[in-house]
Amino acid sequence: MTRTYSHYSKWFASDEARKFVIQNIRRSGIPLELRARKILSNSGFRVTGIHYLEPVDKESELAVRYGPGIWRELDIYASRSERPHIKVHDCEIHFVTHILGECKYSVDKDVFVFEHTDRENVDLSKFPVLANGQQMLSPLLARNFVLPVLTEKVSEINAASESKKDGNFSDTITHGACEQILSALRFFLTRSRETIRKDYLRLSEPSRIKSAWQRFLSEGKVERETIGPMTRVTDRSINEFLQTNLEAEEMLRDFPYFAVHAFFPIVVIDESRGLIKAVVDESFEVVALDDIGSCVYLYISENADRYASVLENSFVLPILMCNLGQLEKAIVMLDAGVKSVIDDTQRHLERNPKDIVKEIMFNEKVHWL
Repeated sequence: MTRTYSHYSKWFASDEARKFVIQNIRRSGIPLELRARKILSNSGFRVTGIHYLEPVDKESELAVRYGPGIWRELDIYASRSERPHIKVHDCEIHFVTHILGECKYSVDKDVFVFEHTDRENVDLSKFPVLANGQQMLSPLLARNFVLPVLTEKVSEINAASESKKDGNFSDTITHGACEQILSALRFFLTRSRETIRKDYLRLSEPSRIKSAWQRFLSEGKVERETIGPMTRVTDRSINEFLQTNLEAEEMLRDFPYFAVHAFFPIVVIDESRGLIKAVVDESFEVVALDDIGSCVYLYISENADRYASVLENSFVLPILMCNLGQLEKAIVMLDAGVKSVIDDTQRHLERNPKDIVKEIMFNEKVHWL
């Protein structure tokens, strides 16, 4: 027997009232979010609810670590340790894929995008965003992925509206989602990198490398550089040390395992809404419309300086956007790209095994003084 309470019994008595309530639940975006999570879970990802700290002082890197701030929920957090693992001598490296996403539902607006006009010169250096592994992986991982249309402009339009009034277009929904993702990325990268540095220090302390480094240090060959309040070892000194001390196989006996973490940002829209490319001619007049379903949006934040820990020397964050109906296809594309990254990295490290040690030493240059 279904229990009903007087203050909402009318919802069950009236088809119109029930439809109204259901439509409002849909507008919350929660059903869209749950469907997206289910697709990711079916693809082997561990999907969890998660919150990130949005600092009150948005410009402060310290505030990202320690607050004060407001804890906000991220719609999608999914992670998966990829296989096969990368194996070089006695060292095993796990590549961990993280997906950070926002789900955006609109009652009446489709997303219209404009393709980037110079695909060959697009900055894709942050696809994916790496928490670590920069010394071991290719500087341009995006070449391993068969990416959909690259877009630089987005507009949300109610295409069914016959209103002649201005204002039937904006990028408010997309912009808000991208800013949320950037803020979440900054938080998770900061936390991940702190944990990674501790792991690297723990690995290096009892190692043969540490002993060899102490001898190298005592010979007075180490160069130092000062950046702000911090003094650290130069890249050149570490490279010289790696060229002249110990064989790679001997070095890697001390590093049995560690993980590389890669973050992919994604925005998912409701399956009832289109993600449509505006096809333009040589004069940039729109001549056709193509419902593409997915794209990579080259998002440039007006707050790029605030997110230096994410963007580093770039101003562009490539964000995968897709209609929910295209999410499985987008995951297949990511899977193939990640496999290609792992295969390339395996081959590179077999030829250059000392890059694994370089990765550990470069991540905490202050430690080696």
